[in-house]
Amino acid sequence: QRLRMVRFCASMPAQGRTTLRIFDLQGRLIATPVDRDLGAGMHTFRWDGTDAQGRRAATGFYLYRLRVGNQEAAGSMIITR
Repeated sequence: QRLRMVRFCASMPAQGRTTLRIFDLQGRLIATPVDRDLGAGMHTFRWDGTDAQGRRAATGFYLYRLRVGNQEAAGSMIITR
């Protein structure tokens, strides 16, 4: 099966900590694709649809939380196969 990536973009006004966390609908943390300090500028992050153990996440709804410095964005997405 073809693997699709979910892409997130963020603009950093200054260097700071960036985290991207993926949760299932029960609020369980599935993956943390990004958790590091990044410099100022535009950054693109990808999630390959796998959990923290490298297993493919099941088809369904997922929530994400992207924190860039002191700003935060959240949303939802659907994985289909």
